[in-house]
Amino acid sequence: LQGRWESVLCSYHGEPLKPMKGIEAVYDNDDAISLLDGMERARLKMALDTAARPRQMVYVRCGYEEREPRRYIYQLDGDILTLAYWS
Repeated sequence: LQGRWESVLCSYHGEPLKPMKGIEAVYDNDDAISLLDGMERARLKMALDTAARPRQMVYVRCGYEEREPRRYIYQLDGDILTLAYWS
């Protein structure tokens, strides 16, 4: 997952939402930065569980460690990263 990823499609309950232009994430080891129009929105710590099926990741926003982490399942297919989260 290392590198910079751009959001190109978002959906809710299978229905596409309006395009989310300018949203990116930069992954570097267990750190991530959320960007909006090139400006930093949040710094995150993440953990991957590549052995789980489906694969899972957990984000904790830096400075908000007391909050419940956000949990995702993910799929990486070439240069396409698909994320789904639940609360």
